Amino acid sequence: MITNPPPFNIEKNIISIIKVRDKFTECTAEDLKFKLRQLITSYNFKKKSSDNRIFTQQLAMLAISTLLSDKGIAPQWQATDNEKTGWYLTMADLYWLHKTFKKHKCGDSKLGTKAWGDLFGKSEFNYDLAFKITRRNMNQAKKVMNLSLSIGQQCGCITMLRDESKDRLKRGKKYKEKLSEKHRTKAVSNKMTIKEIRNYHLEVYYCFGVANKSPSLTASMYGWKTGKTLNKSNVKRTINTIKNKYKK
Repeated sequence: MITNPPPFNIEKNIISIIKVRDKFTECTAEDLKFKLRQLITSYNFKKKSSDNRIFTQQLAMLAISTLLSDKGIAPQWQATDNEKTGWYLTMADLYWLHKTFKKHKCGDSKLGTKAWGDLFGKSEFNYDLAFKITRRNMNQAKKVMNLSLSIGQQCGCITMLRDESKDRLKRGKKYKEKLSEKHRTKAVSNKMTIKEIRNYHLEVYYCFGVANKSPSLTASMYGWKTGKTLNKSNVKRTINTIKNKYKK
């Protein structure tokens, strides 16, 4: 894994990213996830290749990630086995934050990086600034502080995480595992199969755990994880259904 990537030629590499985006822009979210997993698998076999070859592959992974972010899927849930694929993950987090939280404001950090706020509120993603943040010799926890990210925002990221957000993600996983053991869906609605109902309940309950039982944040996280819209009222009804069905 390249900890410190080679110099980022902004013009050249944005062109590379655009080319990959253009190639896959019509793909569904599931197709994009599949392609990203393919790239990750291929990357893991190429770690002994030249830095330039690996860097090119990471640019492709970043391009696919940005397309998934455009569809509302947060980096945390874009692919599995994705934690060791290098610097591009921080760039992917920054792109998703830029895309999702357009009105976000960075606080006045003691670390003197107020300029990082320029990532937000712009129509175009600032690749140059994002790359400088990525290369900054600073641990991720401090970068999270500089960006003034809430726990909820951190949970959608894959590298911009502090201990509490990591604990929330673990809690969500435990919620999902616990419900999976109890799930005995019998009824079939006109719109959803038994399997679909089960998966829907599991995903909502997972997000409920990560969101610390906040219905509004659960709705947001469900969207970030699945790309599908869910409002707060639907979350409340679903959680009540789950609790009534699986009391024991």
